[in-house]
Amino acid sequence: MTPLLFSLMVHAAQSAEAPKKTGLSFGAAIVAVSPSIELEYAPLEHLSLYVGGDGSALLNGFGAQAGVRLRPTSWLSGPFLDVHLRVSRYQWFGLGSTFEEKPSPGVMLGYTWVERHGLMVSGGLGLSLAVWRTSRELDFSGLLSPTSQKPFEPWAGPLPEARLNVGWAI
Repeated sequence: MTPLLFSLMVHAAQSAEAPKKTGLSFGAAIVAVSPSIELEYAPLEHLSLYVGGDGSALLNGFGAQAGVRLRPTSWLSGPFLDVHLRVSRYQWFGLGSTFEEKPSPGVMLGYTWVERHGLMVSGGLGLSLAVWRTSRELDFSGLLSPTSQKPFEPWAGPLPEARLNVGWAI
């Protein structure tokens, strides 16, 4: 009888793990086709704070954002509503349109799954709400490179966001 009691106590002690409150993840900011890094910390059970950044040589630019995530579940795991501020500047392949946020408010809905040993997968879809786009008309009448750039009217509006990150939670 005693070995059975001891076995039950050991299993109960193993299941009462401390919650994972900090996550570091890497992934892709899918809209900008750029690698990203993100650090998230949950000081309270249903609230976490995060900072992240992304950059791309292909699209000639960078982005950074900071925000809060609200969760109906606990700590880093489960569905979330993300409210953030983002700054970025991307120029598509060094030519044509430039997208710029300085700083832009945004929202995202997503889900984070944290495996009990710490593997973390997180993804979401959202919108940045004040993205400026400036297009340029390029004149190729000379050589193979543009000889002049004429700015068009700037445009402001929402830009979709998508992200998928994989990392580790402690």
